[in-house]
Amino acid sequence: MAHIATTTSKRIITPPKNPPFLKKLKRRLSVYYLAFRLFLSVKLTQRQETKLRKLLHLDKSDDDHPAIQTLWSTTNQSNANRLLHTIQHLEGFWIKVGQYLSSRADILPPEYLETLVVLQDR
Repeated sequence: MAHIATTTSKRIITPPKNPPFLKKLKRRLSVYYLAFRLFLSVKLTQRQETKLRKLLHLDKSDDDHPAIQTLWSTTNQSNANRLLHTIQHLEGFWIKVGQYLSSRADILPPEYLETLVVLQDR
């Protein structure tokens, strides 16, 4: 329901404020959407890697090939940028999660660490 504020000659209609549950739902959907995008991106890159290996006649042990490294580096960089953007948008708890992740070189590729390091200043 809209609230109507009257002035001397004009009527100003202000929209109702968003209920808290809508804000929580929007935040939750942002996290789910990000997880889906990252998962889909990795799966598509795995398919591209398989095709590239067949094209270049590479074994599964040839992870040092520049084409394979470039493919994964590009994917990791774009995913890291998506993650950073979402974390900065959500703020609060998610900034702390990003700070923690940016210090975990044992579980994240270097592209993520380089991108998420900006969260350490917050």
